Amino acid sequence: MGIEALAIGGLVASAGSGIMGAMGARQKADADAAAYEYKAAVARNNAILAERNAAAATASGAVKGQVNDLKTKNLVANQLVAQAASGLDVGSGTAPLVRQSAADIGHLDTLTILNNAAKTASGYRAQGSNFTAEAGLDTMSADNARTAGDYGVATSLLGGASSFADKWAGYSSKGIFS
Repeated sequence: MGIEALAIGGLVASAGSGIMGAMGARQKADADAAAYEYKAAVARNNAILAERNAAAATASGAVKGQVNDLKTKNLVANQLVAQAASGLDVGSGTAPLVRQSAADIGHLDTLTILNNAAKTASGYRAQGSNFTAEAGLDTMSADNARTAGDYGVATSLLGGASSFADKWAGYSSKGIFS
């Protein structure tokens, strides 16, 4: 094996190293981008679920509020019946005030139920916004991974070409290929 063969082997190794480095940079960039895209998709799905949870909390609060209103109306009606059965004048004195007080407390309970449902829904919507922002960041990270991969490919190829050129120049100056 002559010096020329060794020189050619060194040149091939330099070129191969640059190419293999470029391939590795591309594969890493593609894998990183795919991982970020997957995370972004999960975050987008979580945002959808959070919005559905917000809608469910609102609907559930509305139903609970309606149920409470019905219970309050039933309570007031039972109070009216009990007052009338006791021989009270249901139209004057404290009797209507007692019923109005029960109706007011029931209405306050309904408002509390609706307010709590709104707070829960708001929490889910805030969570959904966070998931949407996370998805945006992950999408940007995927784009950045691709860009970094492009730079990695270029750097590996340029490094390999530079090494090849340095070796070629060195071998040529020593007259190996003459």
